Amino acid sequence: MLTAFLLAVLVQVPHIQVIDLDGGEPRHLVVVIDGEPYKVVSIPAGSGPVPPPIPGPTPGPVPPTPAPLEGALWVTYIVPDAPSVADVGPTTHAPLRGRIDNKTINWRMQHASDAEVGRRRFEEHAKSAPVTLFQDGTGKILKTVKGNDPQAILDTITTFKGAR
Repeated sequence: MLTAFLLAVLVQVPHIQVIDLDGGEPRHLVVVIDGEPYKVVSIPAGSGPVPPPIPGPTPGPVPPTPAPLEGALWVTYIVPDAPSVADVGPTTHAPLRGRIDNKTINWRMQHASDAEVGRRRFEEHAKSAPVTLFQDGTGKILKTVKGNDPQAILDTITTFKGAR
């Protein structure tokens, strides 16, 4: 008898379902009662509970952008003693040449065994030639770029001296 009573009560309770159409702000909801759409409701932005943030990777620290270099930027491109055509390619790359042909960027290409490389104490860097060294006016090495990619060299120049 009790079971029949509970069954009768449960059958009479309507099944209510709310469907969020877009999940954003503002919200558009559809109310469904016993499988039949009953009402479409729009809730303006900021008037309802805010959904929790979607979990994802936490962004890491952003590396600081170096301040533009005021004085001259010295760029030393060290190539192997017997460079390939690809090794000397950056010296003829038109966008790179166009950017370094001015008074604020000094470019020089040197072979790994040049006496100047030894005098400037670049021997360790010359072992991994081709390599590009970027220095300020005091001779401090600001950055090194390994390889013969002219775009990487140009991007580093742009970092220190800005786009022209």
